[in-house]
Amino acid sequence: MGRTVGWFTTVYPVRLEWDAGWSDAQLVERTQAGLREMPGDGSGYGVLAYGSGARGAGLRERVEAEVGFNYLGQLDRVLERDSRWRGAEESSGATQDRAGQRSHLLEINAAVVGGKLWVRWGYSQTRHDRSTIQRVAQYFAAAVRRMASRDSDPVMDMPPDEIEALLAELEVEARQ
Repeated sequence: MGRTVGWFTTVYPVRLEWDAGWSDAQLVERTQAGLREMPGDGSGYGVLAYGSGARGAGLRERVEAEVGFNYLGQLDRVLERDSRWRGAEESSGATQDRAGQRSHLLEINAAVVGGKLWVRWGYSQTRHDRSTIQRVAQYFAAAVRRMASRDSDPVMDMPPDEIEALLAELEVEARQ
């Protein structure tokens, strides 16, 4: 019996709207609506953009998104508890050459591992100070906590104490 290790990821641009007057619930609702408007969950974008023809060339010529966001899911559910396979505890090292060009000005990767939300913020040290990215990460964590609190409009299908446990760890990592 064969098995595949890994998964396919769909990368596509999404234009999200934001208004300072929106409640947390409105912000989440508008974001979800924007994502749902993408035909085929974005699966056709790569074929169109990187295939041949004028339409693909037009998509490739557009300005690239400055922010890339990738939610990897709940990774600790990928392997069964009694599996012989385990995630490595040590770092896998750099994901790209330090001299290489970044695909986005800011890259955010998130996952749930060991019951905690893990968020890695990738950025260029030549464009941003570490303290700036740390402040943005703190605003992000505070916004998620606020949205999950009992005082906010309900926007998440999870009890606040579980959200707090997920947010217990927030990692900021500088990568050039």
